[in-house]
This record gives sequence, C-alpha cells and structure tokens, in this order.
Amino acid sequence: MKAHFVGIGGIGMSALARFFRSKGVTVTGSDPSNSPLLEELRAEGIEIFAEHTAENLDPQVYELIYSEAIPPNNPERQRATELKIPQKSYFAALGDISKTIPTVSICGTHGKSTTTAMAGLALEAALVDPLVILGTKVFEWGGKNIRLAGPPVLCQETSCGLFVVESCEYHNSFLHLSPSIIIVTNCEPDHLDFFGSEEKYFEAFAAFAERLPESGTLIADFSNARIQALFGSIAAHKVDAADFLEQVPTMAIPGKHNRQNAALVLALFHVLELPPETAKQSLAQFRGTWRRFEYKGDKNGMHIFDDYAHHPTEVRATLAAFREKFPEAKVWAVFQPHQYSRTRDFLDEFAASFADADEVLIPNIYRVRDSEEDVESVSAEILVQKICEAGAKARHTHDFAQTIALLQNEAKAGDVIVSIGAGPVYQVAEKFLAA
Repeated sequence: MKAHFVGIGGIGMSALARFFRSKGVTVTGSDPSNSPLLEELRAEGIEIFAEHTAENLDPQVYELIYSEAIPPNNPERQRATELKIPQKSYFAALGDISKTIPTVSICGTHGKSTTTAMAGLALEAALVDPLVILGTKVFEWGGKNIRLAGPPVLCQETSCGLFVVESCEYHNSFLHLSPSIIIVTNCEPDHLDFFGSEEKYFEAFAAFAERLPESGTLIADFSNARIQALFGSIAAHKVDAADFLEQVPTMAIPGKHNRQNAALVLALFHVLELPPETAKQSLAQFRGTWRRFEYKGDKNGMHIFDDYAHHPTEVRATLAAFREKFPEAKVWAVFQPHQYSRTRDFLDEFAASFADADEVLIPNIYRVRDSEEDVESVSAEILVQKICEAGAKARHTHDFAQTIALLQNEAKAGDVIVSIGAGPVYQVAEKFLAA
C-alpha cells in the first residue's frame, strides 16, 4: 500500500507520515521547502519531491493526504481527482485514527503543544503506551513530533491504549475528531482571518465540545468565566483543572501558564484513575519542547533561547516566564509577528505584551495567508511605535542580519536573548550563536 502526502514538511503532516510508515504503508510526499525536518524524513526512507507536480503521484496510491495549506488546484490534488484517488485533509486522516482508538484531544488558543507533550510523557511514565501526535518536537522521543505506540499494555486490568492528539481550531479542523476526552487549555480570540469574528471563533469550540458523548469528559479551568460560559452546560462530565493547581510540583520550566498546563495533566490522570505521583514526577522533570522556552546555548556569558509564541497572550506569558527565571537579567525580545492580519487585529494587545522585556527588536512581519490589503494595513514601524507608547523600549531592525549585528554590538554577558514567533525568527538565535 502507498500513500502520498502533499505538504509533507508541515509539523503535523510529517508526524502523520511517520505514523503511516510505522503501519507498513509506503509513504511518498512533496514539499518545496527546505528544512531539517524534511531531511529527517528522507533519512527515514520516505521519498520526497521538491516540487508539486502531477507526475509525483503514483497511480497506485490508495490515498492522498494534504495539508490545510494545499489548495484544490494543486497539480497533485487535481491528478488525484482525475485518477479517482481518495483525498483527505490532515485532520480528516487524524479523525480516522480517533475512530479506532480512545482519543484525548488537547485544544485551546495557547499551550496545546506543550500540554500534549506533558500529557504524553506522563502517560508514558504510567505505562499507558499512548500514540501521541503533536505540533512540536519532543526531546525525549528522539526529537520527533510523534510517539508511536506498541500493543496496548495492561493497566488496572484493562487496556489503556490512548491516542493523544493536539487539535487545532483553524478551519474548524478539530471537528473531524471523535474524542472521548477533551482538554481545553484556554480560549481567546484568534484566527480572525478565517472565523471573521470572536463569536464565530468561540462557537467552533462549543461545537467541538458538543461532539463529546455523554460518557465523555471535558477538562478545563472552570474558574475562567469564558470557559464556564462556553462549556458549563454540556452534557458530558466536566472536571475543573483549577482543583489540581495546588498539586502541581515544582517544575524545571518557569511560568504560570506552564503550571496551569500541568494542572490539566493532573486532572487527566484523575479521570483515567492513574497514579498522580507518576504524573507529578514526570511534570517536575519536564524541560519543554522544540521552540517552547527552548534553550539554544550560551555565548560570551549571554543566554540564548527560542520560543514559538505568536499571540499577544503567549508573548506576555513567555516573557513573564523569562522574568521569573531571570529576575535580574536584561531580557532582549526579538519578536517577528506572524501574519499581518493577526498583527493588525491584535495591535493594541501586542503593544501591551512586552512589559517584561528590557529591549524589543522587531525585524519584520512574517507574511502568511495575508492579502495585499492585510499587508498595507499595518507595518513593523507601526507596531514599534505602539510598543513604545505602551511603555516598553522597542526598535525596528529591518531584517535578521541587522538584528544580529545590533545584538553583537549591544548585548552583554549575563543578558538573556530570546527569539519569539511562529516564523523563521528562530534563525536569529541560531545565527547569533554561530557568528
């Protein structure tokens, strides 16, 4: 059997490709990007084409899986239509898996990847042997974005095999899943380029919660008024993660948001009737994941980090965690906003997010799915001005090279430098270290 993945280099798509290959399926894919992740897949024996062409598609392929970023007029998708090869989106394929394995879906505006990693590692420690697919790389799993499960082990004399999956709301993708447990990390407006309004965004989460059977469970922080309003009346069993916050152990990574994520994992263990001490030991040792408070190295006494935060709340929480860990250090935040539309829609919120940074450097805005109108509606200069008006010190550094040059000239031993954003801004941290 052979499956073809269009856009295989995506963080979720690559994990799914690895899952298919683990099941004995011959996997091919296409992606024009050039990334270490693609090289990893090639090293694992997956044939990857560097361009999207109709010729990439073997007529013997039984299924084509495509990333949400791949449009219907993609030549490989068009060829699949001609050959009557079934096509599924990434999340539709995940939905197929969730129909066959009890599924824990971890959703929310922020913290999905970190919470999924925390839960997967804790469940692994409890000998549950979960299948885990998430949107980041986990160091303990060989730097991969998937944990492959073996045959389910026996836990309390019952099979405890679980599918733990990071679930994205964009394009209503999580509605493909059939969860028995939903964990909601939080819920704030985002992806307004798709949803159009805050109300539509919240409606998507409410609709997802309604997919739970009455025997299912929703875990969330019900001390939050919005969470209570969205999910308080669903028929499924509800567990308040706030009840477990005081049980969170001292953790290796700082930040209130990380402690809140850990409380969700403790609540999950309560629901599954697994030993809480096992979860606490795992959580205490958790050291983050790829691009989540990721320590990159030291240079001349400076501490270099990278973080994926790209929403105002995430930026604020990330910098608060750095201030908690380094209370006396000078913190340099190199922030590359992700999308012009998001920057425009949350301009005031972004401006107020940098109170815990001593210096903010904005090289540019990363364009993704933005129209010309979006691009013309905001600029890095406007964001810098707004940040300064909010009381922080910010500069527009135009590109990565000038940003690195400024850091080389002004940053000193003992300073903390963190690159922040969902785009290629991680290159600033890496190139500064390598220079």
